[in-house]
Amino acid sequence: MTDGHHTMGGLVWTASESVTRKAELTESRRAISHNVEVVTLTATPMGSFVCGYLEGSDPVDGNRRFAASSQPYDVWFKDGLKKLFPPESTSISHYRRSSRSSTT
Repeated sequence: MTDGHHTMGGLVWTASESVTRKAELTESRRAISHNVEVVTLTATPMGSFVCGYLEGSDPVDGNRRFAASSQPYDVWFKDGLKKLFPPESTSISHYRRSSRSSTT
């Protein structure tokens, strides 16, 4: 969930990320085999939420490679997200699929 400060900061940052540095964004996502990335700001009565959708040959592996990347654009991107969504941000809900399969 975002507040007004984060919403404006996010819009400014997104313009830089997807317009000014579009060639670098394209190169970054091609390197991790992502072919679609959609990020929306969704306003609800509970506040605004940032929603993301990724598509690629293997989005999980692509995200792992992106997280480990030290390419200048990728570092800039991750640092920008840290400013918008600092570690002290709280999570409303988190789900992780168990790696164990259940037979019952």
